Amino acid sequence: MFFLAYWLVPLTIVIVFMAMAIRAIVLTITPPRRSVAVPSCERCKYPVAGLSVFNCPECGSDWRVVGIATRAMEMRRRGGIWGAIIGLTYLFLVTLGFAMIVVSANIGSAFAASAAPTIITTTFRPASGAYRTLILDQVRTYGSTVSGFDAALEIDLSDGTTRRMEITSSRRYQTFDSGKQQLASGAFNRAAVIQWFASAELDASDTAILSEIDEAVRVVEGILIAPYTSAATTTGSGLTIASVTTNAPPNASPATTTNAIWTILGWLIPLVLSVLWLASIIFIVRRRRRLLREADAPIADGPIPHVQMVDAASSPPPHLPTPIGPAPSRPG
Repeated sequence: MFFLAYWLVPLTIVIVFMAMAIRAIVLTITPPRRSVAVPSCERCKYPVAGLSVFNCPECGSDWRVVGIATRAMEMRRRGGIWGAIIGLTYLFLVTLGFAMIVVSANIGSAFAASAAPTIITTTFRPASGAYRTLILDQVRTYGSTVSGFDAALEIDLSDGTTRRMEITSSRRYQTFDSGKQQLASGAFNRAAVIQWFASAELDASDTAILSEIDEAVRVVEGILIAPYTSAATTTGSGLTIASVTTNAPPNASPATTTNAIWTILGWLIPLVLSVLWLASIIFIVRRRRRLLREADAPIADGPIPHVQMVDAASSPPPHLPTPIGPAPSRPG
C-alpha cells in the first residue's frame, strides 16, 4: 500500500503526461497520413473542385453546414506550436528532475563515504598528580556520528590501567575499563563524572581532583554544544594541555574524486539539457512552418483525381444506378 500511494500513482501520472506531451510534439511536426489532395467534402472526402452545387453528390451533405476540407486546413488542425513547446518543456523538466535526483543521491553517498570522522585528541596533565593524564577525544563528523560518540574522556592511571567514558550528543555516556568491558551507562552530568572518577579509585572529594572534574565537564559540555569548540578555550588551572593530535582522513580519496565528478555532472546536465531544449524548439518551429507552407502550396498542374462536372438537375449521384429506358410520361 505504501508503494502504491507514494510511488506508483505519481509515476503513473508523470508517464501519462509524458505520453500526452510526446503526442503533441508528433502531431505538430508530422503531416497527416491521409490528407486530401484537393478541396473535398468535410464529411466523406469526395473531391468538390469544379462542382457548381452546394450539396455533396456522394453523401448529400450541405457544404455550407459541414464545410470543405483542404490540405492547409487539415494541417492547421493537427497539433500546434505552443502545444508542442509546452509538451517539450514538460519532458525537459521531468528529465532534468530525474537526472538531478540521481546526481544528488550519488553526491550524497560519495560525500558520506569521504566524510570519515576527524578525531582531535588532547592530552591533559592534572595539577593534582593523582593520575598520569586525562585524554579527551573530540569527534568532528559530517552528518551522523560515524564513530558512535561525540566526545570521550580517558583516565590514564598510575598503575598503567585506563578508564574510558564515551559521551554522545544526546548526553548519554558509557564507561569502559582497560579491557573495553562496559562498566556503566546513563545521563552525562557532573555527578556521573564524579562517580566515574571514584570508580577509578580516585578521591573525588579532594579539592584539586574536584576542580579537574569541573574543568573536564566544562570542556565536554562545550564540545556537545559546539562541536568545533577548542578544548584550550575551556580549561583552567587544574588541567594543563600537554599535546594535541589530529587524526583526519586523507584529503584525496576515490570517494572525494567521485564526489567531484558527480558535482561536475550536476552542473553539466542542466546545461546540456537546456541547449537541447532550445535546439528542439527551433526545430519544431521551423518544421511546423515548412509543413504549413507545403500545405498552402498549389497542386501541380495535371488531372485532378475523381473530379466530375455534375449537373445536379439531370444526373444522379455517382453512387446511384442510372435509370434505363425512356423517362416516364407526365400525366396530362
